Amino acid sequence: MTQTNSMKVVAIIPTLNEEEGVADVINGFKREGVKQIIVADGGSTDATRQIAAKNGAKVLKVPRGKGNGFRATLQQIKIQVDSIYVMIDGDASYQSGEVKKLLKDIQKFDVVTGKRQLLIHDLKSTVHVIGNFFVSMLGSIVYLHWNPDICTGYWAFRGSALKKLKKALTAERFELEVDLFSNTAKLGLHHKTVPVSYLKRKGESKLHTRDVFFILKKLVSNRF
Repeated sequence: MTQTNSMKVVAIIPTLNEEEGVADVINGFKREGVKQIIVADGGSTDATRQIAAKNGAKVLKVPRGKGNGFRATLQQIKIQVDSIYVMIDGDASYQSGEVKKLLKDIQKFDVVTGKRQLLIHDLKSTVHVIGNFFVSMLGSIVYLHWNPDICTGYWAFRGSALKKLKKALTAERFELEVDLFSNTAKLGLHHKTVPVSYLKRKGESKLHTRDVFFILKKLVSNRF
């Protein structure tokens, strides 16, 4: 029995027009024995929802905005303290088949996140890498909690930890990850980062340079 088969794992995939990558993400989880796969769709106008359903995922319609959608998902599902919850982007930039890397130590830690290797393939990705480095360094200093990749889109939570985080989250858009990081630190949850693969996303990126300002605002406002 594989590690994922021996755990109750629920995968949550926030989506908005991810028809090019969502099937790969779903099927990567299925190959690792994850049976509960939720696609939390924030109003896709392409075939994301149809492809997700065809590939065996449960599709939830949630408000637009990654933070809004994730918080709405937590309201719609019953969080079990003995289950593990995994959140991953739906663009196939993260490999759902590597979920075992996050689950390896999840019984020892409350939250485990994937640390990406650098991926620079155009000017936009360069800006994102620089922005993430600045956010990660600032957040690590302000919260006295080291995390070299705060803006990662690959997270695993013990159910008991996610129940606590659910009450604290207020993010609406792409500041979700810093909301998760800052509240993980403030709640004193035990956290670990593990290296994961990171590929060029499938489809268009929804993250804009201006989102960095909202991310920084959330990082600072949650602290002070």
